[in-house]
Amino acid sequence: LRRQKVSVQGGDSQRNIDYELAVLYVSLYQFSDAESLLKSLMVQKDLISAQSGFKLGWIYKNTDRRPEAEKIYLQLLRFQNLPSDLELGVHGELADIYYRQKKSAKALEYYKKMKEKAEEREGEETDGIWKSLSAYEQANIYNFDLKDKAKAQELLNSISESFVDSETDDNFNDDFFVVSGSDLRAQAFRALATRQLGQS
Repeated sequence: LRRQKVSVQGGDSQRNIDYELAVLYVSLYQFSDAESLLKSLMVQKDLISAQSGFKLGWIYKNTDRRPEAEKIYLQLLRFQNLPSDLELGVHGELADIYYRQKKSAKALEYYKKMKEKAEEREGEETDGIWKSLSAYEQANIYNFDLKDKAKAQELLNSISESFVDSETDDNFNDDFFVVSGSDLRAQAFRALATRQLGQS
């Protein structure tokens, strides 16, 4: 794909097009092309800039440039009027970065912040998913890293009481404690999808 300059009225329209093109590059794993576009879109301090920073941080995180990703995400948290879903995502990305760096306490801190931010919102449709993912990841850290099974169980209970029906409740807890630490993160996302934890 090559970037074509589109004749449109207004710079915002061109920036929207450039952002959509960058997202397409990311989906095709053409990270170098996406990176140059995203960097150019971050000059202005607006929503497109914040969204571009989030995508650029994701590229850095997944190409073993975690310090650069961390720097961008911390900058985004200082962004004025950052949309709440984007803010929740930034907390999750920072938590993931710290977990990959084996900084369990720091990862736990940001998963807790994610849960707190989700609880502050007023009935957004995705709140349940954010809180459930946060609780599951915290349970992961307490169980496998901090060896606190009681706290892990408490967090799992907070998920199952709200989102897991009685038929799957026992399997939900059993699956957590028998899965290996290296597989647990994939298990968390699979659990969210297969048990439809976002539905009330």
